[in-house]
Parts: sequence; C-alpha cells; structure tokens
Amino acid sequence: MVQTFHATVTQKENIYIAQCLEVDIFGEGATKEDALMDLRETLFTYFEELRPFIKIYLQTIET
Repeated sequence: MVQTFHATVTQKENIYIAQCLEVDIFGEGATKEDALMDLRETLFTYFEELRPFIKIYLQTIET
C-alpha cells in the first residue's frame, strides 16, 4: 500500500520543523531535509503495525 502524506516545513530560530497535515505528527532537524527525514521515521513508528505493508511518500507544501 502506498500512502502520500503532506507536510509543511517551518524554521524556528536554528531548527526546522516538519509537520504532517494528515496526522498530528512533527519532525525536526538542523536542515529542512533532516526535519523531513525525522518526520518520515516518526510516521513509520506511528504506523508500526503497517510498516511491512506501507510505503510512505512525503510531499512538501510551501507556505
């Protein structure tokens, strides 16, 4: 199963925060890419039981 999630990325001082729009989950990192990677891993953890069956795509929405 393929699932696409949408995310926004904002910068707060020296950290980037990626927020999933479909599920109330966040990721953070020193760069935009790090924040999105952290969000992706957090989504996999959130959907742990589906991990063998799900492929997650993140699409960034510009704000």
